[in-house]
Amino acid sequence: MTALATLIMTGAPRELANPREAALIAVPAGKELGLHEQGFTRDRDVVAVAFQPGQEHEGPTNIAVYERLNNKIRINPRCSPWYSPNPELFMIAAHDDETGYGYSNARLVRFGPVPRADFAIRLMQGTAALQRAATAAPGLAPFPFRPK
Repeated sequence: MTALATLIMTGAPRELANPREAALIAVPAGKELGLHEQGFTRDRDVVAVAFQPGQEHEGPTNIAVYERLNNKIRINPRCSPWYSPNPELFMIAAHDDETGYGYSNARLVRFGPVPRADFAIRLMQGTAALQRAATAAPGLAPFPFRPK
C-alpha cells in the first residue's frame, strides 16, 4: 500500500487535483466494490486497493476508484497500476475507459487519455514497478490485513 501511494504521488500535478480529500484504502479482495452504498464516499474520493488476505506480497488483485463529479459518484471498478518508461510515468489506469489517476497532497488527480497502445504491456510494467517499490521498502506496512 505504501509503495503504491509513493508511486502514484510522484508526477501528479497538484493543479489538476480535485478539491476534496481522497482516501487511499486497502480492502480484502471482493470488498472494493459497493463502498458508495455504505456511504464511505460521501465527502471524499476513494481509491480502494484490493488484496487477497495472506497474499498481499503478490500485489493488488484490483483497484476501484470512486470519484465525486457534479455531486454524483463516478466509479471506475476495474483499474490497475500502469507504467511508461518514456516519459517515466506511473498511474492507476482504468480498464474500461481512458482515465488515469494519480494522488497528490491527499487528493485524487485525474489524467486522460491514457494511451491504449501497448496497454497490456504497460499494466505488466506497472505491476513490476509496484513490486520493485514494495521490495525496496520492506518495513513499510507490507501486509494491510493481519490475522487476529
